[in-house]
Amino acid sequence: MMFFSDLSAPSSAESSHGDSRSLAHRGLENDLGDNHCFLNVVIQALWNLQSFRKLLLNAPWHQHDGEDQEIARSTCCYCALKSLFNDFASSEADTIPPDSLRQALSSVYDAKGRFKTGDMEDATETIEAILGILHACNVQPMQQVSTTCSSSNHLLGPSAEFVEEASNFGCHPVCLAHQVFGLEVVDVARCSFCGATGEPSVAASYVYSAYVTELETRPELPKAWPDLLRTPRRPFAETLRKLCQPDA
Repeated sequence: MMFFSDLSAPSSAESSHGDSRSLAHRGLENDLGDNHCFLNVVIQALWNLQSFRKLLLNAPWHQHDGEDQEIARSTCCYCALKSLFNDFASSEADTIPPDSLRQALSSVYDAKGRFKTGDMEDATETIEAILGILHACNVQPMQQVSTTCSSSNHLLGPSAEFVEEASNFGCHPVCLAHQVFGLEVVDVARCSFCGATGEPSVAASYVYSAYVTELETRPELPKAWPDLLRTPRRPFAETLRKLCQPDA
């Protein structure tokens, strides 16, 4: 799985969150049996997405009324992810444990038995789950959603059922997930034999998956691109940047 957009280390403007020179050597823990690999790749992708990183580092903490902050963050994915980013930016440790986010995800999806320590999950489904939770935390007014949840004052993280139902409602103000990842995909089926097209369908999503081989052979790409893209010396990230230009 690759997320590529403005990949970079923190700029000097983010120096208040830590020394960017040390970030190249900072990693995420994955002890034997933890199976954090799928989660770590998502955390690394989100961290290296400059727009997401800046917004989350500068965003306010959730107020967990009447709850110990550390205990509350064990069930709040937003706070767990923000705490992890703060540690990643300023900690002097060589590696950062992702356990708090893993525990928060497990708490949200406890009824479904997902994200438990030691279990493997799909990375794409994981980032969609995290973004869905970030959206659910901003759904207003919460009374519109029938599922019982205390997310209106961020006492606890939402349940999986609430996250799913919250996807049908807008977020006010616009949540972090939609600021960075929100997109609408228009899908039109076309017959490869006669060229006839079906009715277009529109779907909202955070992630759009595509095969690189399909992108390389798209007919609307400039004629010089296919050979250029297949040049072995071209870095994969540069290929993705080229493919994601608006004019293509």
